[in-house]
Amino acid sequence: MALTESKSLTFEQAVDQLEELLKKIEDGDVPLNKLVDNFEQGMQLIQKCEADLKSAELRIEQIKQTKNTSNLDSFEDAPSLFD
Repeated sequence: MALTESKSLTFEQAVDQLEELLKKIEDGDVPLNKLVDNFEQGMQLIQKCEADLKSAELRIEQIKQTKNTSNLDSFEDAPSLFD
């Protein structure tokens, strides 16, 4: 699998492929050259998953900041209880 191919996968598909690779490696029936190829593919999938998680984390932070800002604006416009 080329790096461009792993980028087109969803997070869930990448995790599934990582699990399949691990299963093959754990079975121990993999020749060394194939093992190295699997390792390389696994590293690409891990990078893909890390990038997806980082993107999701940033998006969540943006949503939280937007929500917090809009809540503050609403609070500032609300009538005071002490007026």
